[in-house]
Amino acid sequence: MHTQKLLENLDNVDLYHVNDINQVDFIEYEYVGFASGIYHGQLSNKIMELAKEFKLNDKARVSIIYTCGLKIKNYAKSLEKTL
Repeated sequence: MHTQKLLENLDNVDLYHVNDINQVDFIEYEYVGFASGIYHGQLSNKIMELAKEFKLNDKARVSIIYTCGLKIKNYAKSLEKTL
C-alpha cells in the first residue's frame, strides 16, 4: 500500500496494477516504470514474472521504484538484470 500511495501522488502518470495490464499495449510508451513493495526480501513475484514477458519499444526508458521498511541490499538488482 505504501508504494501505491507514493505513485498515486505523481502527475501525468498512467498507473496499472499488475493484475490488470494484459489489455495494455506498452510498446507505445516512451517511459515505463515498475513499482513494488518488498516481500520476504524481494520484489513482488508478479512483477518479476511480468518483466520476463514484457515487450517495450527499443527506445523506452525504464525505472524501478520500491518501498521497504529496512534497506539491507539493492532489492531491484534481479529486476534490473531481467530488463
